[in-house]
Amino acid sequence: GMINQIEWTRKQIEDFKAMLKAEKAEPAIGSAADELDAKAKAVEAKLLSPSLAEGDMKSFRGPLALYLKLVWLEAEAGTGGGDVSGNADFPPTQPELEVYDLLSKRLAEVQGEFHRLYDDTIPAFDDAMAKKGFGRIITVKEPEKPGESLAEDDDDASR
Repeated sequence: GMINQIEWTRKQIEDFKAMLKAEKAEPAIGSAADELDAKAKAVEAKLLSPSLAEGDMKSFRGPLALYLKLVWLEAEAGTGGGDVSGNADFPPTQPELEVYDLLSKRLAEVQGEFHRLYDDTIPAFDDAMAKKGFGRIITVKEPEKPGESLAEDDDDASR
């Protein structure tokens, strides 16, 4: 969900920068948009490894980021995946549990950075852009979990 939200945000920043270029806006506004994009990209890079070419697993040249590490851990300790047979018949081993704890801590750190980006950095950017007459970045939230309702107490929720 965090990766998806960052991607939607970065797409809006990209469109905003194209609009600024077309309007020949002052360079400081473009620099602010570039800075926001760099901050979003930095958080995303901790979650998802940048690739050199889309759709090619061989294009990952650096260390795997958190998302792929979690995918491979699940393949090893869970029901398997790809060329990994998994270990669904037995509980996770001690090393697998230690890796899970390590990755969970890293995920919590990245979640903190993600929340600072969306709770502080983007609203500050939006405020600065509003003063110059521009709209705000629309932050896309994850859909609710199944069983949760926006209108739990609403009599019309069942319609």
